[in-house]
Amino acid sequence: MKMTKDQILTEDQFKVFISSMEPPLSEEEYESQCSSFKKLKRNELPYIFNIDNLAELTGSSPAQLRVFISDKRKAYSSFKLPKKRGGFRKIDAPSKKMKIVQRWILDNILYKLDAGKYAHGFVPNRSIATNASVHVGQELVLGIDIKDFFQA
Repeated sequence: MKMTKDQILTEDQFKVFISSMEPPLSEEEYESQCSSFKKLKRNELPYIFNIDNLAELTGSSPAQLRVFISDKRKAYSSFKLPKKRGGFRKIDAPSKKMKIVQRWILDNILYKLDAGKYAHGFVPNRSIATNASVHVGQELVLGIDIKDFFQA
């Protein structure tokens, strides 16, 4: 679900929201939030101010997002796949509802950010093949796998 222009807060809407916060923000916090808002606005990125707002943007329910936050097992199902060289790889697959939230974040935030010229994973028009092409013909290529890199 792509974000529409009317879902991005205007500066006036932001000011109303930020001034209505309880307890009120300190002057330093206020300036920090204003600076962040302006950077996001310049790049047409959303200012997500609470769970209810994220739920509205992603077409989810606030209650569902709170469940995902409080219990990862509700957001993901875990299973193991056999590896080519023996053993198993643990997979944590998102639920359908979590996948919708993740897709919204990918389409409306992450794809709009510059990952840099060396990033290939999850970057449009780049793949394992474009990553490997840089190494073709090199005298030496070192491949490493960091054990449990994403383990929580």
